[in-house]
Amino acid sequence: MVSHAADRIGVRLEPPMTYVRDGDLRVTYLATEPSFQRAMVVVPDSVEVVLETKQAFEPDETVFLATLTAQQRRLFRTAIDLGYFASPRETTYEEIGREVGIAGGTVGEHLRKTEAKLVEHVVSEPLSESTTSQQL
Repeated sequence: MVSHAADRIGVRLEPPMTYVRDGDLRVTYLATEPSFQRAMVVVPDSVEVVLETKQAFEPDETVFLATLTAQQRRLFRTAIDLGYFASPRETTYEEIGREVGIAGGTVGEHLRKTEAKLVEHVVSEPLSESTTSQQL
């Protein structure tokens, strides 16, 4: 799967992907310079890559949220609103589930996946690389 390869290399796709003139596909990736260079090594020779812009990028919550499914975003925001991430915790999976109309066990499954993505997002950069991300 492409997203897993991108994760291993250290780049993130920033939606949307758009078709432009002559059927070309415009894609925005978020990556450090070293991660982008690693990604270019694995691009097949049959694919032409044109770097249109390169600019400094300050990550914000939308980068992480873009990695979530619509259901995960909805549950994550609801969990925050209801105090799931407060210490001590102010709600349960069941209460969140009642709020959004799904079973508590399903809420737990989605939140565990969301938490795993959050941890990966926070620690996805190798410590030896620059901590400044760039949009490419």
